[in-house]
Amino acid sequence: MDLGTQVLATAGGVALILAIAQARRRSMRHEATARAMEEAARHEPRVPLSLHPVIDPDICIGSLTCLKSCPEGDILGIVNGAARLIQADHCVGHGRCAAECPVGAIRLVVGTQERGVDLPMID
Repeated sequence: MDLGTQVLATAGGVALILAIAQARRRSMRHEATARAMEEAARHEPRVPLSLHPVIDPDICIGSLTCLKSCPEGDILGIVNGAARLIQADHCVGHGRCAAECPVGAIRLVVGTQERGVDLPMID
């Protein structure tokens, strides 16, 4: 085996190890988020108290920029490759997630479908 083939084989092996590690990290993140969503569903419903994100999973590409930009911690999570709102009642509504989303999959809303919010009229 010549030197060029050895270098390619080594580089391919390193790339394979990195790909496996990334897939494992993604799988662990998905499992943790799914557990958090199940636990939240078992408890009383958590209603967002203020401005909060609504994520369109059809548009979301799972880039993790929204998760990384949120200073509040585990408000959002990734499930099946798309962001999901995990702890809505902990969101303070500063909107960093929506500003950082590269595809515009996050919009900020007040209230929920079950609980509307009256906003004051301002002149």
